[in-house]
Amino acid sequence: MRVIRQGWIGCIAIALLAACGAPAGTPPAQATTAPSAESVSSPAAVALGSVTPATPETTGTPHRVRGWQFPPGLSTFGKALIASGVVDTLRDTKNVTIFAPVDDAFKRLPEGAWQAILDDPVRLREVIEYHIVEGLWTTGALPQVSSLKTLQGGLLTIHEEEGKRFTVNGAFILLPDFQLKRLVLHTIDTVLMPPP
Repeated sequence: MRVIRQGWIGCIAIALLAACGAPAGTPPAQATTAPSAESVSSPAAVALGSVTPATPETTGTPHRVRGWQFPPGLSTFGKALIASGVVDTLRDTKNVTIFAPVDDAFKRLPEGAWQAILDDPVRLREVIEYHIVEGLWTTGALPQVSSLKTLQGGLLTIHEEEGKRFTVNGAFILLPDFQLKRLVLHTIDTVLMPPP
């Protein structure tokens, strides 16, 4: 009789568990399923949505110069860097900063002026070296100096304008602080000519 009663009580307990479900605190089985890709916010997607539109000076195809990938709009300067042989000098220089004129700056030179420089290897090297200084000079460091000595030997006058914009010998920096291996590059709106 006692065995029958225990069996009856066990049946009642099993029935109650089935009716009530799992003990409290046990998460539903579907909660352990990984969320779908659509339900996860992508930090990269959020960042892309906040990018400032490119200015005219930064659009186009990047220009590769002996292993360095320069920003768009520097095709003319990049070719001159190679033609002058200065690019080979840079390989032996630890850290440099380049103030690189954009393509439009060369178009604003007097007619025939740039071609005359290209035809004179000595003059071409002087002009290109006049755009390069030793050391990594970001815009954060430029306020510390009033001038920088170029590889050509001449000086570049640095001036901070309103709105934290900088000029180099009067040429405005357009795209600042483009950093590559052992190199900081600023694009400028004017071709710099070393004094005679």
